[in-house]
Amino acid sequence: MELLKKHPIHILITDVMMPEMNGAELAKAVKAAYPDIKIMALSMSGEGHLMNHMSEESELSGYV
Repeated sequence: MELLKKHPIHILITDVMMPEMNGAELAKAVKAAYPDIKIMALSMSGEGHLMNHMSEESELSGYV
């Protein structure tokens, strides 16, 4: 989040599973602070319910 203050972006690509803040939490925080940023999520978990939840909560633009 600190980097977004210094380096404006149009598209954020994030992983779903991260050590400090998971992708859903990050996407939700980014959308609240920067609603124009498009968010793409990456996942190797194969758990569709995680992506559906993240998509609903964070208005994802897409996922791979």
